[in-house]
Amino acid sequence: MDYPKSVPNIGLVDGKFVDENPTTGQIGSLITSAWSVAITDEVLGVIRDAGLVPEESDNGQLKAAIRAISEQATYTREQIETMIASASSDIQKLKTMAVVGGYRRLSIVTTGLDGNISVTAEQVTVGGAEYVKTLNNIGFTINSLSVGANGLDSGAMAASTWYGVWVIWNSATAAIAGLLSLSGAAPLLPAGFTHKALVGWVFTDATANKFPLSQIKKDKRVVWKTAPGSNVATPRRMANGAAGNPSAGTWVPVSTTAYVSPTAISIKVELVNYTASAAGVAPNAGYGPVQEYLNPPPICSFFVGGSGGAPGKTTGDLLLESANIYWASVNENLFCLGYEDSV
Repeated sequence: MDYPKSVPNIGLVDGKFVDENPTTGQIGSLITSAWSVAITDEVLGVIRDAGLVPEESDNGQLKAAIRAISEQATYTREQIETMIASASSDIQKLKTMAVVGGYRRLSIVTTGLDGNISVTAEQVTVGGAEYVKTLNNIGFTINSLSVGANGLDSGAMAASTWYGVWVIWNSATAAIAGLLSLSGAAPLLPAGFTHKALVGWVFTDATANKFPLSQIKKDKRVVWKTAPGSNVATPRRMANGAAGNPSAGTWVPVSTTAYVSPTAISIKVELVNYTASAAGVAPNAGYGPVQEYLNPPPICSFFVGGSGGAPGKTTGDLLLESANIYWASVNENLFCLGYEDSV
């Protein structure tokens, strides 16, 4: 039994599995069904040889099987130690198949009124140097104005900056905490904490407070939450006024870097058209005019009625192809309502 080195494009690094890392572009290793079945069959073979009936919910059968076999036959101490080491290695390989950063029913909420970040989840898988750990029913509040566990990993908060939200775990004390970091790959862990998982991001406002902007993250979906008195009192406007030419298909880039996280995969925008004309938005500049029927932009907005008429509003999602989206407008507004993340 060994790592599946003979499988083409398996994606091993230094002969071992690695996790996917969207920030660095590292592609995760391929876990083939044949290799997974081979490991499972090898463990089941030991259990059956001991005369036991495999039970999916019983995680102590392998240990019991080895003890039973050792009592039925005569083995040297070295042979028994080798058997236990081999079985432990196989079990560890199965454990590491869990995706670090995987979660269930994750929620990250900020109010935009202070430096607090509320994090809850039914389940989160964190990773360390040698193994992964699945944490259940977690809940904590990160104070972005403090440093250490449930705070910032080092330094002080900066304005208009993205910070990764991490779940961290202390393997010695089983303590669970949160951590903010400028890094999306290698935060500075507080003493004693050995495992971590990136589960989201927050973006700070431009004021001297440097509070995280008001947001709600449910699993991978993030919404900028408008609330009176908060730092998102109105929808976040990306651009307004004249830009390019919607009738000619002349597109102008709009940066998304302050509106979606570094690991975002799509953006939710809204066009509000309040003049007697049209506007459009697209993921790239390769689209035609808004009136085009063969190559129109995916999101368009048209003014309804004459003077005093209702503004035209259109909402949609764009898959991010670069750090920009593109729009054309006579005198309209382009808002970012939120985004979908890959973490």
